[in-house]
Amino acid sequence: MAKGKAQANGAAPAAPAVAEKQKEKATASTEKKAQSPPQAKASKSSASESAGGVLSSIRPKPRCIFFFLFALLCIGIVLLHDQCTVKGKKRDCGYSGITPASCRAFGCFTKGGKAYDKKTIKVNVESGSSLGFTIEREGSKMQIARIEDGAVNAHNSAAQAGSGDLVLVGDEIKKISAQGRSWSNPADVEKALKKKDLPSSVEIEVVRSRLPAQLQWLHSKDGKGNNWAERILTAPGTEHFLKIWSRVFAIGASTWFISGYSRASLPMYTLLSGAVSWELSRCCHDSNVGGGVAHCYRNRRDPLSTILQEAYSSVAEKVKEVAENPRQYAKWLFQPTLVSL
Repeated sequence: MAKGKAQANGAAPAAPAVAEKQKEKATASTEKKAQSPPQAKASKSSASESAGGVLSSIRPKPRCIFFFLFALLCIGIVLLHDQCTVKGKKRDCGYSGITPASCRAFGCFTKGGKAYDKKTIKVNVESGSSLGFTIEREGSKMQIARIEDGAVNAHNSAAQAGSGDLVLVGDEIKKISAQGRSWSNPADVEKALKKKDLPSSVEIEVVRSRLPAQLQWLHSKDGKGNNWAERILTAPGTEHFLKIWSRVFAIGASTWFISGYSRASLPMYTLLSGAVSWELSRCCHDSNVGGGVAHCYRNRRDPLSTILQEAYSSVAEKVKEVAENPRQYAKWLFQPTLVSL
């Protein structure tokens, strides 16, 4: 009994010691977990700083003068280029009763768009060769699924890259014709594609989407190409806008890079480029014209190189005038003008 009592007395101090050790371990684990997120953030921060350091090493320190130079270029293009002075007949891009605001804002970006191009492509066929492509059928609609060895592949290889005479995967086949014969029914077209005794010259009538492959889901289901997205994206004004914007923004992006500022400033360059491109692509409106003359008409649509050359010539001419008679311009600039009331 005394021995049992001694054992109980010996076990009693051990229990608090074990509990104390477990408590210390739990506290250490909690502190480790609490410290891990800042350490992770610190490692991410150091990684981003090193990446930023690489970019900073090849870029100068931030200088706002480059943004103001780009803004001055944009303002100069708009002020010194008169895109509405059109020689010859004015091309109508409006409708009866169109307002000046609607003409300038939307006229050139909604009229003249075609969702599809219809082409007839002449393909030479060697003796014993087939056309060399397969089609996918969806009801009466036939689309080229794959181009294999054959007359079409040889035709594409001989044609220039980017030529409109290429036969492409995705083209819709409307008709195949040769020496007075034609095949337009899907079953007949499939039979014609297997033939190896075709005439030496075959015409393939295709319909091709003008939208990029990534945007062709926007086509109307009826295939007529008359919804608003198709009209806007394929309008000549939109195409001119994108062409001008890509060139103006290239200048802006180069200016941004040497300015030394972060990517947060890029939207300003994008916005300025878009505003200038819209001004150079929009339609013009003239209410003071007689009958039979377009009130809302297409602008000149000069390439950017011509616009910049015209702006440079205007500035050079003005500088020459000031240099020849500086007193007259100084008098105009500094002499106050009296206004009679």
